[in-house]
Amino acid sequence: MAEIVVKDIGDGLTEEQKNALSILTSLSVKKFNKLKELMNLSAPGVLDPTTLFKFIELGQSKGLDLSNAGVIRFKDKHLPGGNVGALRGVIGKQTALIYFHELTAPSGLTFDTTYTRSELIGQLNEIQSHSYEPLIQEAAEDFGLQPSVIGGVGSRESFWGIILRPRGAAGVGDRGHGRGLMQIDDRFHQFAKTGLWQNPRENIQFGCELLADNRELLRRQTGLTGRNLLRATLASYNAGLGGVLRAINQGSNVDSVTTGADYSKDVLDRAGWFQEFAGWQ
Repeated sequence: MAEIVVKDIGDGLTEEQKNALSILTSLSVKKFNKLKELMNLSAPGVLDPTTLFKFIELGQSKGLDLSNAGVIRFKDKHLPGGNVGALRGVIGKQTALIYFHELTAPSGLTFDTTYTRSELIGQLNEIQSHSYEPLIQEAAEDFGLQPSVIGGVGSRESFWGIILRPRGAAGVGDRGHGRGLMQIDDRFHQFAKTGLWQNPRENIQFGCELLADNRELLRRQTGLTGRNLLRATLASYNAGLGGVLRAINQGSNVDSVTTGADYSKDVLDRAGWFQEFAGWQ
C-alpha cells in the first residue's frame, strides 16, 4: 500500500506545523493528494516543507486555528466524546478526516431554521456519540451533497435512530418498511432486504446515492438548478421521482406529493439547524 513520503522536514517545528504534520500524515494517500491538488502542488504523495506551509495557509483561509488550543476547540466541537483523557488534543485518523472535510467542503447553500437549539440537540448527540459525523462527511464528499442536508434527511427520517425500534442504526420504522438511519424502504430497494442496511456507513451511503441519482435525473428532465433542484431532489426521496415529476409538470409545489406536504421544506429547516448549531456546511 502506498504511503505518504515525508521529505526535508526536520525538528524545531512550531505548534501549528506539528499539528499540520499530524493531520497530513494521518490521511490516506488519496486524500493527501486531493489536498495537494487543491493547493496547486505537484509531487503527489510527497510531504515537503512547501506542502506543510501551504496547508497551514489553507487552514487559515478556512478559519481553522492549528495551534494546540485551536485543535482542542476543533475536537470539542466535532468529537466531544472522543476528546477526553489521553486523547484530548491528539490528532488521529478520525480527527484528520474531519479536518480534511472542513478544508475541502465546497461553498454551498445556506438555510434558515425555525428549530431551537434544544429541539435537535439530542439528535446531534446521537450522531456524535455513535461516530456518524465522519460517515456523513464522507458521503457528502462522495455524492456532492452538503453535510447539513444529509443531517436534515436523517433527522426527518429517523431522528438519527432515536425513534427507530430498536433504537439505533439497526432499527426499523415506517410501519416496518423503513430500514436504518436513512429509512431505506424494503418495498422498493433490494438493499433494504440485505443485512447491509444495518451498517450505518452503508445505509448513509445508499441513501445519499439515491439522492444523487434522483438529482441528476431531475436536472436532466426538468432543467431545475440550485435550491429548486435540491427541494425537488429531497421531495423525490420521500415521494418518488414519478410523483415529483408530475407535480413539476403541473406547476405544483414539489412538497404537495410528500408526507405532510412539507418534506423538502422541513428537511431544509432541519439542515439550517445543523448549519447554525453544529457548524456544518
